[in-house]
Order: sequence, then structure tokens, then C-alpha cells
Amino acid sequence: MADISWDHHFDSLAFGCTSRNGAAAGLYFANAMIARADASGRLPLDRRAQLFTALQRYYPSLAVMNNVVEVSGSAKHGNIIGGNVDLIDYSAPGAPTGDAVGYAVTLAHANGGIATVNHPFGVKQSGLSSLSTQDSGRRSIAGKYLANKLYGGADGLEVGYHERGGASLETLLKLGDTLSRNGLFTTYLGVSDNHVGTIGSWSRDASYNTFRTGTWEATTDEAGFLAAIRAGRVYCGEILLYTGHIWIEVDGNPMGSISVGSSSSRVLTVSATGLTSNSVVEVVTGPVDYSGSVDPGTAVVHTFAAPDLASGQASVLIDTSASCFVRINLYDRTLPGRDKTLQGRRYAFSNPIWLLRVSPPNGIPAARQAPDTA
Repeated sequence: MADISWDHHFDSLAFGCTSRNGAAAGLYFANAMIARADASGRLPLDRRAQLFTALQRYYPSLAVMNNVVEVSGSAKHGNIIGGNVDLIDYSAPGAPTGDAVGYAVTLAHANGGIATVNHPFGVKQSGLSSLSTQDSGRRSIAGKYLANKLYGGADGLEVGYHERGGASLETLLKLGDTLSRNGLFTTYLGVSDNHVGTIGSWSRDASYNTFRTGTWEATTDEAGFLAAIRAGRVYCGEILLYTGHIWIEVDGNPMGSISVGSSSSRVLTVSATGLTSNSVVEVVTGPVDYSGSVDPGTAVVHTFAAPDLASGQASVLIDTSASCFVRINLYDRTLPGRDKTLQGRRYAFSNPIWLLRVSPPNGIPAARQAPDTA
């Protein structure tokens, strides 16, 4: 086994002393030095790779990606996932000084990776804003994203928060759905990081910001993971509460895909395991009209109760007489919720499928082209 004695999971430093028999004591520390010789470029990632390799002995079934870097300028953060990337040199020409997400997207795509937009409402975690404040903030952020095409094509948007930046899960889903309405085809993601990093810290998150991102991929290597994110074969659910899996398809076209056809109705098939006994599966649809609207225009058009999926799946007709998208939420009215305007809470969701009458103005991304669409 590789030597990892140099790794101490170091995240804080304290000095102290104990006196004998309770006597008063004076203590003076002359100095302390932390060496940062390995704190730039590729070296920290190489160190992390060594650690992962050593720990693989204990977790042989766990595949871990090393090439993940967060780009942080202000409260706007983005992730670079995969490809060839070093830690960001913030003193380099062109490095971010304010909104860092556009820089992350450019850098990720130039180096074979993907980029995500993190916590779009900011980093605040001290309670939900009023619904009117959430709505005005959401519309402002949506307008910005529509104008810059989600930073020129970010591959994913963090949606899975019950409370972040004053915004609820419902507000974040509305933001994602607004992008879907306007033909910005990005993948809805769960929380990308945990700043505590200790055993059990996910389950102790007071804001329930514990949405894991589940992917459907052909391989467990980096290429398979990146392909799943690019294609939208992704669902999100709360860690510990939801241990199941979600899959949706329309006429055989997979979750995340863009299908073009002339049928006035199409069959949505929903697969969801591990539902709580009081769950309702909400089928959500919204228009795709490229209108520039900063609202999603969505509606719940059908619900399944948990017993409806006892056989593993259920189907419903979707009205496709106009271009639309469709996705699902898992909702339990008996669970305590963060949003006091709701009874219960939504604890998992899928990504959309887009069902269009004609091809989108800017074409279909190759990773999202449905099998039935030439």
C-alpha cells in the first residue's frame, strides 16, 4: 500500500497547554509555519490522486474522479469536472476577479471537461427569503442566464438545494425549467460539495442540502460520467432519505434527450424505485417556445401514487401538440419541509426530456439527440 502518512485531513489548527494541579500557567508560541510548496498547478491534484490510489484498497467498488476543481471569484462559483485541468492561478492574465463561472466554462471546454454553475442564488444558508423576494431574484438570474446563454453553454446547473441563497428547491427548479423553456439544454444537478467532510456530515445538514446526483452511464470511468452529464441522464435525490433510482423515457427516448416529432401525444414511461410509502410522483410539463420568458410556464399534469409504480414503472400520455418538456418530482406530503408555504417536501427529481415539433434554432447538441430524431 502506498504511504499516505502525509495526509492528516487537516482543516484547522489550535494551540493549547495543560498545567499541573490547576496552577496558573503562561504560554507563548514563537511561530508556526505552514509550507505551501505543493499548493499550485498540478501538484495538489497529483497528491490527491496518490491518496485515492491508496484508499482504493479499502473501497474497491468506489470509482473516484480526481480532476475536479472549483473556480471561485465572488459568491458565484463554477466547477470544472474532468479533462486536463490544474488548480486555477488567480494571478494569471484572464483569471477571474469577480464572476468566475464564465471562466470555468471556457477553461473546462478548452481542456476536454465539463462545467457547472453552482448555487445560482449565492452562498447564504440562513433561512429562506420571502416568496416575492425569491421570485424577483429568480427572474433577474434567469434574465442574466438567457442573455449569456448560461455562460456560453455550461453543462450543468445546481438545482438540488432545499435552502441556498435564500431560495428553495421549488424556486431553483423553476429557474432550471425556465432555461428548458428557452432552449438552453443544461443538466439539473444536486449539490456538488460538502465543506465539512466528516463522517455523517451529510445527514446533519440543517438545511437538507443533501441532494446526490445519480447518473446513468455505460462505464464507471471519467468518460462515462462526463457523457452522462452532457446527455442529461441524471436524477437527484436526498441522501439517506432516497436510496432508489429514477428513469424516464418517452417512446423509448431517454431522459435528457431532445426528440423532434409531429405526434400530438406521446407516451411517458416513469421508473422510480425506493419511494416512501406516502410518495406522489408529479409529472411536470412546460412549453418550449424560446420566448425569452423569465418564468417557466410549468404545470403538474399528472400524478402517480407510490402503489402505481409497484411493478417498477407506469405510463401516461403527454400532450405534444405544441413543443414542450417533461420531467418528474418525488413528493411526500408527510415529510417536514423547509418551504413553509408547502405541506411536505419534494425529495427527488429527474431531468427533462424535450419533445419538440421542429428542431431548435441552434440545433441539437450531439449528446442529447434522441434515437428517433435524425
